[in-house]
Amino acid sequence: MRSLDQYSQQLEGVLQGTLSLRDCGIKSSCLLNSLHYFHITANVTVDVIHDLLEGVVPYELKLILCSFIIEKKYFTLELLNKRLASFDYGCSDRRNKPTALSDSELRDQQKNTLNQKASQTMCLAVILPFIVGDKVPEGDDHWHLYLLLRDIIDLVFADTCTVGDSVYLKCKIEDHHSLFKTLFPNRHLLPKHHILLHYTHVMRTVGPLSRCSSMRFEAKHNESKRLCNVVCCFKDICKTVVHRHQISQCVRIKAGNCASYEISVERVHVSAINDLPEADCILSSVAGLHRYDDISHCNCVSVCGTEYRKNMVLVADAGDEPTFCKIVRCLVVTDSMVYFVCNSMNVKFYDSHLHAYFVEKGDSLQVIGQQSLKYFKPLCVWHTFVTENDYIVFP
Repeated sequence: MRSLDQYSQQLEGVLQGTLSLRDCGIKSSCLLNSLHYFHITANVTVDVIHDLLEGVVPYELKLILCSFIIEKKYFTLELLNKRLASFDYGCSDRRNKPTALSDSELRDQQKNTLNQKASQTMCLAVILPFIVGDKVPEGDDHWHLYLLLRDIIDLVFADTCTVGDSVYLKCKIEDHHSLFKTLFPNRHLLPKHHILLHYTHVMRTVGPLSRCSSMRFEAKHNESKRLCNVVCCFKDICKTVVHRHQISQCVRIKAGNCASYEISVERVHVSAINDLPEADCILSSVAGLHRYDDISHCNCVSVCGTEYRKNMVLVADAGDEPTFCKIVRCLVVTDSMVYFVCNSMNVKFYDSHLHAYFVEKGDSLQVIGQQSLKYFKPLCVWHTFVTENDYIVFP
């Protein structure tokens, strides 16, 4: 960590020729320092997408899979690709399905990444225990390295954080880096491994690190990049892109697509509350409704861009021991009130080898409001290729 005075002294030494790049790591003054209210020594921003999903995670997944397939021969690459192709990803991850891996890709020592996008890498890291967890014996050192990496991912991509989380993250990163050097003594830690050491300080300064991701910026820029490939005017492409972008924004604002709480429903059904099998539970949970009132219900509803479907899992309580429930029906009471009729799920135990909760279907029904959810993202029930047990992955 550099202070402003130290940076200024080292920069002056570089300009005078008394210091070199090898001595202090500075080539010249950064252009951003010309801004009135910013200096690079005060920067506490990181990018979790490039540091983890496009850096550390694919680098280590490649080494771990190479160890399992080539060295220890726990399973074959053909088995891995078959299971990747046939795995039930659910509604939330079906668009992030990883592509098949090749033998040359795993054996290539010059390339530190996999041929996957960031979202595919995230999906692969999460579902790996359900793909090959039954083939890897418990207590394997390389699997323990993977589990430490998963703990880091859960803490970094969490929507909330505490001071205790930052301390826990620091310990996990230290254990992870030490074990990595033990298992792979001939492999170097990437510069992005070093950046992880600063995550604790950044988390305490700016809060949840998931808010530091550049994913949404890249999604926004993708509209302009696609436009550049189809537009036929090459005289001033920047002006064309800006003009099209402003027109698009005007259309969105005029159409009312910039509402703070937006609800969209597909194939809505209207029926009397008394005709629904969950009528008693609905009436006791939602105030202002009567037995013979009409109510809109559906199997799928989108709230502020988050899609909720039947058979998805919601987090009823996100305490020390989370409780889950599966969506049976979605209720749209008003334009700003969405409720979910859910079937409870009982948590039996936490399987540390699979990094997931083993759950069973419960008998009770409950109605939960979308705005009262402790964790707004829906989850999926996953199965291994050996048993039909239900597992839920929750950070």
